[in-house]
Amino acid sequence: MQRKKLEERKKKLIEKLGAYLEDENQVPPLAARIITYLIIQHDCGITFDQLVNDLGASKSTISTHLNNLIAQKRVDYFTKTGDRKRYYIISSGHIIRKIAALVLKWEHEIDLRKEVLKYKEDYNKLYQTKSHTTEIERAMLHFLEESVVYFRRQIKKHKSQINDLTDIVYED
Repeated sequence: MQRKKLEERKKKLIEKLGAYLEDENQVPPLAARIITYLIIQHDCGITFDQLVNDLGASKSTISTHLNNLIAQKRVDYFTKTGDRKRYYIISSGHIIRKIAALVLKWEHEIDLRKEVLKYKEDYNKLYQTKSHTTEIERAMLHFLEESVVYFRRQIKKHKSQINDLTDIVYED
């Protein structure tokens, strides 16, 4: 009875986390479910046949999504000695790469906000006004810059931890 309940929880969790990942990562529903399935399963790896069986999709559809996820470095695979099957696992560096991409967006936003701030300062100077929005802009800029510094430090720290815990060396 407990196994049946645990399997039901797993199915619900796959759907719940899958729906979140689908929206958050802008991936097709089945790709999100594959990612979720690999996150939930043990780190011993999941075979292609297990994915087909447990997710109830066609072999070609699973294959297409797996190949895309591997190309995007979201999924890794390995083989076992004497076994021709591939065992799929969630990429150890996926979350770090996702956060690093977010940090790059923030850095771009910092550059844009610096331009906005400079424009506002020049405007205020030319028209001899003092706009409170320049202070808001400075505060937002400061917040973004501190966030970038913090997350860059965390990325570096966690890359080392992941590399120490896995056989797969994470690189940018």
